[in-house]
Amino acid sequence: MRSKTLLITAAILVATACGTDKADEPAPASDDGAADTAIESTPEPTEGIAGQTVNAELIFLGDSASGTVAPPTLLTSPAAVQAYAGWFASEPGLFRDVQGAFAARSSYPSPNRPLLAFTNGPSCATVDDADLMADGARVYAAFHGEQPSKECLAAHTQIAIFAVSRSKLPADFTLVGTDSSSTDASAGPGELLTFHELNSALGYQPSVGREVTPDQALGEFVAALPSHQAEVRDAAAKLGDGERAFGFVLTGCAARTAELIVTPSQVSAGTVGGELVRCIRPVFYVAVFAVAADQLPSNVTIG
Repeated sequence: MRSKTLLITAAILVATACGTDKADEPAPASDDGAADTAIESTPEPTEGIAGQTVNAELIFLGDSASGTVAPPTLLTSPAAVQAYAGWFASEPGLFRDVQGAFAARSSYPSPNRPLLAFTNGPSCATVDDADLMADGARVYAAFHGEQPSKECLAAHTQIAIFAVSRSKLPADFTLVGTDSSSTDASAGPGELLTFHELNSALGYQPSVGREVTPDQALGEFVAALPSHQAEVRDAAAKLGDGERAFGFVLTGCAARTAELIVTPSQVSAGTVGGELVRCIRPVFYVAVFAVAADQLPSNVTIG
């Protein structure tokens, strides 16, 4: 499970932080998609890293006053982009800024042209620039212009998001950054507990998304599924302290996984994979997520 919060618990990235994260989907080794990428997920210290600058576009540099620390993340799909902004749902202004940076792009990220997102801090420093760096197989962000503030009432973090051609990155690489959580493949704060394609008959009407933390709600959600009831029930029962669970039946085509999408007012979910595939008839998937309660809006609604 993810740790309950990602706040004020990690060191500064440039020389002392640690943590890695896997890609949310495999990425090809070059723009022609000839090979797949292997992303190392074992935590690795950054001491002694002296990398080279990667030719990348810094599309966003922002500041989190709450000190939120998000794992370093590779974004390669529309759902991943929507999910990543959820780390900052407790700060509506920052949330809108992150969403705005994504919306300003002419197209969604893809395995050939991914986005890489990093956080720096917490600290009382200020940052005015950042570079994407690579030291062998290790890819990280170097934040610049840090100057201690004269007054510091609360530590804060910075967020840097880069657009880069996949051909500019190592064939196999590790994302390194400030991260106090266990590593997983989710782009946002939700952890995917289970994901299955449903064996649905023609005319199947899926149930609406709902919270399935209480046993009764979970039982009602599972009873409405046409298949995979036992797998969903068992997975949703494995919640950590302070976590809540949400279940969705999603429509997609050739989907591989799903992301929980958290906004300042609601939670929803979206599939990853098959975005360019056309299906003869709808394909339904069940997805159940766990998320720390303090990462959710105070009066959460389910979209």
